[in-house]
Amino acid sequence: MGIPFYLVLEKQRRELEGGGVLPVRSLAYHEEHPYPELQVVRGVQICCRLRGDSERCGMEINGKRFSVRYPHLLIKRPNEVHRMIDGKWASAFYVAYPAEALEEIRRIGFEDSFTVCELPDSRELSGLFLRFQEFAGCSEEFGMADRIDLLAFQMMRELLLIRKRSRTPLATGDRKIREIASFLRMNFLKENDLDQIARHFGFSRRNFSRRWEKSGYPPPARFLFMLRMEEAKRLLAETSTPIWKIAELLHYQRSAWFCFAFRRLTGETPLHYRKRFRK
Repeated sequence: MGIPFYLVLEKQRRELEGGGVLPVRSLAYHEEHPYPELQVVRGVQICCRLRGDSERCGMEINGKRFSVRYPHLLIKRPNEVHRMIDGKWASAFYVAYPAEALEEIRRIGFEDSFTVCELPDSRELSGLFLRFQEFAGCSEEFGMADRIDLLAFQMMRELLLIRKRSRTPLATGDRKIREIASFLRMNFLKENDLDQIARHFGFSRRNFSRRWEKSGYPPPARFLFMLRMEEAKRLLAETSTPIWKIAELLHYQRSAWFCFAFRRLTGETPLHYRKRFRK
């Protein structure tokens, strides 16, 4: 997702009176954060665990055991006792609300029987995560707390849509294609061997190419290219990382090749893009 952050908004002023959405108490993104052995939950937490140190996460909540693949959605409620069984760390994003918000969370659609579910690849959800990161970088600006509240509400509605869609069973091959797309979204900054990834998920290269094409995604190379360019835009707009370093992070052997690809996609050079955002 990007750079880890932690924001406490409990006492931050809201500019909109009667905005109609729950005020967020805190939100955070942790990268490879160690799991606590035991946790007693104090408020309500909408937690998206994006990846971990193993394929599945095993946990016990109030004595009941769960085992779920990454990425997954976990709803934590007041006074629950969480104990980890499998897994040492996870990269996770969460939005937290005070305990008094539980009844409203139920009304939105997160009934008490809903605890955890897998998260399929979602372009909409990935876009929301990126916007949270953008807002985290300017959280003290006027009205930003209200914008975060609205974005969190939008995220909850999107998660409910994802859950509803997930109840419609997918063919095994289609489910695995979504898992590969999700894997690539989480690992697009690494060197990815598509043949090896296809084998890991049980595909031959030919079968993988055929299934991927039918799924509606852009070709895998284009899919990775667009993910990397979105990260390039973020780094140019939000950080002072040198352009040569961004090119290196995106696996370009020369910064000139990166600049050419970026200009071809956006119509402007990386330097011009950065200057425009700084203004």
